[in-house]
Amino acid sequence: MEHPEIWYPVNQYGGIWLFAASLCLIVASIALRLVPGIALETYSLAVLAIWVIVFGIALFASICNLNSY
Repeated sequence: MEHPEIWYPVNQYGGIWLFAASLCLIVASIALRLVPGIALETYSLAVLAIWVIVFGIALFASICNLNSY
């Protein structure tokens, strides 16, 4: 926060990635819910796995962007 010329672009970049990850999670959650006969435990674990993957990618991309400054 001491350097606004770095703080704002890095947070904007990270925010875009987090927004995209959230959209992926929403779409995957709805798509998985439409699978006929899926058990609640299977659905929950699948959504959790997708969450870990997409937010992990977003976090990795944000950290790489931060390290470029």
